[in-house]
Amino acid sequence: MNTTTSITPKTIVVVGATGHQGSSVVQTFLSLRPHWHVRALTRDPTSAAAQKLAAQGAEVVQADLETEDGDTTDAGGGASSLEAAFAGAHAIFLNTDFWAPYRTALAAGATQDAASRTGFATEMRHARHAVAAAAKAAPSTLERFVYSALAPLRQASDGRYTHSYHWDSKAAAASWIASPASGVAEKASYIYVGAYSTNPLILPQRLKKEKLETTTNAGAPDDEEYEYVMRLPAGRGMRMPVLDIAASTGPFVRCLVEDEPAKTNLLAYDEYLDVDGLLRAWTEAMSSSDGDDDDDDDNEKTPLPPQFVQMGLHELSRVTGLPLEVLEAPPFVEEFGYMGGVSGFVEPHQLRNRPGTRTLAVTLKSHGREYLLGAKLPTATTI
Repeated sequence: MNTTTSITPKTIVVVGATGHQGSSVVQTFLSLRPHWHVRALTRDPTSAAAQKLAAQGAEVVQADLETEDGDTTDAGGGASSLEAAFAGAHAIFLNTDFWAPYRTALAAGATQDAASRTGFATEMRHARHAVAAAAKAAPSTLERFVYSALAPLRQASDGRYTHSYHWDSKAAAASWIASPASGVAEKASYIYVGAYSTNPLILPQRLKKEKLETTTNAGAPDDEEYEYVMRLPAGRGMRMPVLDIAASTGPFVRCLVEDEPAKTNLLAYDEYLDVDGLLRAWTEAMSSSDGDDDDDDDNEKTPLPPQFVQMGLHELSRVTGLPLEVLEAPPFVEEFGYMGGVSGFVEPHQLRNRPGTRTLAVTLKSHGREYLLGAKLPTATTI
C-alpha cells in the first residue's frame, strides 16, 4: 500500500529576486520546499545571481516593472509578461528600487533634487505596475502581498524633513497599496526593514585625529594618528533598529506570509540600539577578532573605543559629500522614531513565531576584521 502523501506547493513570487532583500526571501522559501514553490523575478535571468537561484531550485522568470501605462512592449514582454509572472501566485514579495534610477539620473547630470524626484516617480510607477498586474493575474489565489516600506518623513515631520525621497517614495507606495483602489489592500502586509548591518553610517570610519578637531578635511599630510569615529547628524539618544539583511529579511517575510493576519505592519530588526549600543557592538566584534588574522599586513590592534561625533546636517554633508537625501534619516529617527508616522505596527517580540536572529556584534564579526576596519562612506553616485 502506498502511503506517500503528495503535497501541492503554494507559489510565492519574489520581485527583485537577486537584490539584498529579495534574495533573502528566495532563500527562506526555497528552504520550505515542498510546501512552497519559488518564482524569482529578475530583469536579467542570465546574470550569475539569477543562474545561481535557478540552480538552487527557483523558477527564474524575466519581468520588468518599467512599463508605461497601457504599454505591453517592455524588455520582459510588457504588462502581459508581468501578469503571467504573477499568475497563480499565493504570495508576492515586492521591494521596489529607488536607488538605481536616482544614480542613473545623477550620472546623466541631474541635480540632487531632480535625481531624487526621478527616483520617487520611478519607484511609485513600478509599485503601481506590480500591484495592477498582481490584482489582475491572481485575484483568486493571492493570499498575501508583502511590500517593503519605510516611514513618511515629510508627512510625519510636518514638512521639516523634505529631502529623503527614498523614504517618502516607499511610504507613498505603501499608502497606495493600502487603498481600496489598489485591488490588493485586503491581502497586503508591510515589512519595515531596519537599518542594514552593513550601512556605513552606523559603522565607525578611520579618520585622522586632526579631522575630529576641525570637522574638516584639514590636517597635516604626514599625520599618522588615527581614530575610528562614527559621525551622525543625531545625538547619542537616537535608537536605530538594525537588521542582518541577508539572514533575517526572509524569515521575517515568512512570518507575514504564513503566521500573521493581512494588514500587519512589521518593524523588522535583530536589535534595537542607541548610538552607544552601536559602538559597543562594533567594539565587541573587533575585540573578539583581534589576532584572528595573523597574516594581516599590519596586524595592529584596533584603537578602542571608537569615538562618536554629532554634527549638523549641512556640516556633515559638506565634510562627507553625502546628500541630505541620505543624511536626513538619522535626525528624523532621533526625533520621531524609526516608525514615525506609521501607526499600529508590531515588533519582532510580538510575532506568533519570532524567527531566530543574532546580535549585531556577531553579525559584524562575520563580515570580517578587514571589512570593518576599512568601512567607508559612499559617495552620492555609489549609494
